[in-house]
Amino acid sequence: MPDGTLVSPSSSPFRLALDEYLITLESEYKSKNTIAIYGYAIERLHRFVGDLAPAAIDTAVLRRFLLHLQKEGLSATTQKDYLRAIKTWLRWLAAEGGYGVTEDAGARAKAPRVVKDAITPLTDEELQCLIDGCEKNSWRGQRLRTIQAVLLDTGIRASELCGLRLRDLDLDHSTIYVLAESDKTKKGRTIGLGRKCRLALGRWWTRQRCRSSMDQDPDAPLFPGNAGEPMTPNSLLKLVSRLAKRANVEDVYPHRYRHTFSILALRSGMNPYTLMHTLGHKDLTMVKRYMAIVDSDVSADKIARSPVLAEKSIPVVLRGFGVGVMEATQDRDRAHTTVRPNGRRPRLWCFGDLLRQALVRPVTVEVVRVLAEHAPQVGLAQDEDVVQALAPDTAEEALAGGVLPGRAIRRP
Repeated sequence: MPDGTLVSPSSSPFRLALDEYLITLESEYKSKNTIAIYGYAIERLHRFVGDLAPAAIDTAVLRRFLLHLQKEGLSATTQKDYLRAIKTWLRWLAAEGGYGVTEDAGARAKAPRVVKDAITPLTDEELQCLIDGCEKNSWRGQRLRTIQAVLLDTGIRASELCGLRLRDLDLDHSTIYVLAESDKTKKGRTIGLGRKCRLALGRWWTRQRCRSSMDQDPDAPLFPGNAGEPMTPNSLLKLVSRLAKRANVEDVYPHRYRHTFSILALRSGMNPYTLMHTLGHKDLTMVKRYMAIVDSDVSADKIARSPVLAEKSIPVVLRGFGVGVMEATQDRDRAHTTVRPNGRRPRLWCFGDLLRQALVRPVTVEVVRVLAEHAPQVGLAQDEDVVQALAPDTAEEALAGGVLPGRAIRRP
């Protein structure tokens, strides 16, 4: 499809039908990405069928087209996307009339079954490697660190991040606004910013003011390219890919930050409907996939809070027992170390699910209650929460660490 708001029709019936459809999509304010995807899919069909009229495109033709795509090595997901775009176009032609296309044209053509890949969030170690992999004391490095902070704190799409303008950032109220035109659902939304993300954006804003006149143009891109032009999803992908190579982290792409944000948000207790709105989804379909991933966390929490364990516990209150967490790990074969006031360093091992949210920096917690004297495991709480420990020995052996509520550790 050429640049501009209109497309010059040709004498070919297929080309005429395609051009009119793309013009309709533009007039309905469909996103540029949607128009490009639909146009490319139908253009691929055009190259396959030649000058065949749209009225002659039936189920048999579409099946042969899918086989052709398969032989070219296109994935099942891509074939499904192409077929969906073509069927939508055929339904539009049937509704418009005058093209000789029936409502059920190609309806029986089925795309290959798509096997959905498992969604794996980035671990804390991988995230730290990616942050450390950014250039030090450079404009490019700070831009990439800030971009990662925004992706992880808001879960916005790559296209939405590239579409952010200076006016969309409100540091006073710690929010960022995603434009309706860059939002896939065409509904603009406001997303709150966490403290660390706000600080990163504040530093980035200050550096940009010193580097350019972006503060004088509210429509300037928040994350410009090297020459000051707005970034594109493709250029963002290249930036992240190069960063991942330097950091020696595999399978990193902008959308994986979105997956990571979503899973960590649910694990932290975010309401699924709040997450749906934050992500800009129309329904809970994708959120349910994320919820399925955290089912293991729910099971672990249930086991840790089982009333059977509670009935066997012996309440013993300890106050003023400070414990500094010196090390946290996701590796089941490495020690999880804590320090008690008397200086002894007991060694502990994680078990059960991997600790996806192992703390990166030390925190201090206070043990205020021990539930049992001879239980085989120690249940822990985080930060300022009440620590309810199932101690392996006596009340004096109570331990605490910076892991999620419901997690557990045991002594060797």
